[in-house]
Amino acid sequence: MRYRDFVTVVRAPTSTGPDGAVEPDWTVPESSLVKTEYQGEFQPIASAEDIVGQERVQSTHKAFLPPNADVQSNDRLRFLGVDYWVDGAPEDHRHRGRPHHIEVFAFLVTGG
Repeated sequence: MRYRDFVTVVRAPTSTGPDGAVEPDWTVPESSLVKTEYQGEFQPIASAEDIVGQERVQSTHKAFLPPNADVQSNDRLRFLGVDYWVDGAPEDHRHRGRPHHIEVFAFLVTGG
């Protein structure tokens, strides 16, 4: 695949929560986040709007990244300066028995 955009994987350091679970700490300063930029594609899939209950908009996107991209389900993807939450496990795609690319679903909620 020929990628014409740049997508940044953003990873927060982990901390142990009050229940003992290890989880990403997104409250740290921007300088503490690990950012790795990859050539990729970032495409919209769908958008939904709730104007009655919470006045919010949720959009879903799919990122196409090279097979060596290091992306995990608790990371975020930054595209054109906007951070999107990774939704589910990244999918490794193969072609003729070799790694070809990674597909990642991501979403953004704005408003209520």
